[in-house]
Amino acid sequence: MKATAKNAAPRGLFASAGLVGARLAGAAIGLFTQLLLARLLAPEALGIFFFATSLAAVLGMVAAFGYPSIAVRFVSRYRVRGATDLAGSFVRQARRDAGQISALVALLVLGGAWALPGLSGETRWAASLAALSIPAIAISRVNGGLANGARRFGLAFLPELLIRPALFVLLIAGAAGLGLPLSAAVATALLSLVIVLLAAGQALKLQPLLPHQRLARPRRRLTRSWRRLAWPLSIVALVTSLFADLDLVLLGPFLPAEELAVFGICLKLSFLVGFVVQAVHQVASPDLADAHASRDSGATARALRRCNLLATGAAAAIFLATLAGGAQVLQLFGEAFVAGYPALVLLVGAQVLRAAAGPAVPLMTLIGGQGRVLRIALLLILTLIIGNAALAPTFGTTGAALAVVVAFLVWTGALALALHRRSGLRADVLASLTAFAGAASDRRNPLAKGA
Repeated sequence: MKATAKNAAPRGLFASAGLVGARLAGAAIGLFTQLLLARLLAPEALGIFFFATSLAAVLGMVAAFGYPSIAVRFVSRYRVRGATDLAGSFVRQARRDAGQISALVALLVLGGAWALPGLSGETRWAASLAALSIPAIAISRVNGGLANGARRFGLAFLPELLIRPALFVLLIAGAAGLGLPLSAAVATALLSLVIVLLAAGQALKLQPLLPHQRLARPRRRLTRSWRRLAWPLSIVALVTSLFADLDLVLLGPFLPAEELAVFGICLKLSFLVGFVVQAVHQVASPDLADAHASRDSGATARALRRCNLLATGAAAAIFLATLAGGAQVLQLFGEAFVAGYPALVLLVGAQVLRAAAGPAVPLMTLIGGQGRVLRIALLLILTLIIGNAALAPTFGTTGAALAVVVAFLVWTGALALALHRRSGLRADVLASLTAFAGAASDRRNPLAKGA
């Protein structure tokens, strides 16, 4: 397995670089799409579209039940053991649970859209059309985790990162070019259509790569174990993957609408950096899982070092670029957004902090620390609520950004402490650099260790 980990290293580095490029391209398309929608839709309709599609994204992630986060762990474990029957059973159970939960959630949203009083007709239609995409979102997330565990990184990430925004903007631009009237419901329907088609295509491409052997009889003990380990990570995934949406909801009571808009743009821009970090951590997960399954501390250290240097280096470079040109970027959205420059700098700085802390969440997942991660995620949410209430009313967007920085300090610090107490590991970039410098010193002076 040591050789396998070494051979996989260059592929992991190339995959990380490719996914970072895909994310940046997808982000550019996403920003253009928002500008296009803002020109084609009235502000109220644009708000309805954002609400409906964000609701579907959040509920789709919850319905995936945390299986995407544990897929790498169990796919790697069963592959190392040669337990193809267990791997096949895991794949089947993950898809079945996500499918059943997401179908129930979609029905609840459909019922609520038409039963709740006071909603406009446009809101009802947009929410209903978005609900149709919830099962596709949940299954696609599960399949993405399985593809990541099989080291098919393009199949895991490209549909959501690049293909979906590209197809959606083509449909929107095509509708506008044909002179078709665009509403929140129509825009939501187009996005839901893209999501469903991509989920089907991803499933078809992934199927030949997955194990097909199944247990003769379902083992309830295994099923209960998978579910127990997975469900806390659905909350963790909301914090790590949909933090921007979560923070904007929590910040709403404490900022005027115009300041919330400025902060929202800054937050979304900063999370372009956050996704770079997340993509690197996800690509490193299979190497970390294989090293952990093989109990190879050297392979673990090498995987951590590659991950930390790439993620922290990229985040630091973007932070420097933000210092130099952040105000000019914000000016593209309008003069009113330039006032958010201090907030943007703080928010990108928070992402550098996240990168420097290392892939603590994947490591905690590998060692079975999901319960602790869940408690830390809840602590993060509580810290964010208190920080927003204390800082945003007085200091505006800068105070809201400071609340995010404080929340990230609590998050990364608590994760580092939990990881070290449970496994003795340190995942931060400083530990990686220190270990690398010590190993280099021993190679230069082989007598030093004996002395």
